[in-house]
Amino acid sequence: MSLPPSTPSIETFHPAGYPAAPPNMSHVVRAGNMVYTSGQIALDLNGCIPSGFEDQVTVALENLGRCLEAAEAKVSDIVHIRYYIVDFDPTLTTQPHNKYLLKFLNGHRPCCTLVPVPYLAKSEFKFEIEAVAAISV
Repeated sequence: MSLPPSTPSIETFHPAGYPAAPPNMSHVVRAGNMVYTSGQIALDLNGCIPSGFEDQVTVALENLGRCLEAAEAKVSDIVHIRYYIVDFDPTLTTQPHNKYLLKFLNGHRPCCTLVPVPYLAKSEFKFEIEAVAAISV
């Protein structure tokens, strides 16, 4: 007779200084050794949205870093990222978000998925990123 698999404990986290999440969600959830972030957008700590695409990428990545840190995960723990880009142009030889993403990942190479979208939750948002990480517990 085998025992049923144990259910991992589930914890939610809110990065210090970060704007509150809507009441129906968390910014970060840790289930056992897995960490899942909500989509991070370019809303800075003052509640402002940068107008430029590259500035939005930078702020969204900073927010993602805060979320990982809140759950005691590091960028090197990321196993998958998914990002959404409004007005994505596949004909560009060099995508404007790549240099910021490569800097954030600092040599780490997780699986990733890019999803071109017509719009995000607010028309001002042009970039959103989420991550899944595996940590030692």
